[in-house]
Amino acid sequence: MIKDFNIKIDPITSVAYVSITNSKISKTENLSESVNADLDSTGELVGLEVLDIESLRTLGDSAANLGLSKEDIEAILSELEAQI
Repeated sequence: MIKDFNIKIDPITSVAYVSITNSKISKTENLSESVNADLDSTGELVGLEVLDIESLRTLGDSAANLGLSKEDIEAILSELEAQI
């Protein structure tokens, strides 16, 4: 479970970035058409770029493969909705 995360929302594009660690990004994987995952050199999740908030609800196995639990996704969604 993620203990801490930071969210920034671009006021012009409404794209959200969920920062999970301060590690250097080595690659980006598309989890869906609307969610991209930034990974470090060991494959650990650094952050999520969210183009459509609702798409987070349907990530399922893609999120689990990155170590995100259903509770993590719900916490991120709750914080995103509070900031909009």
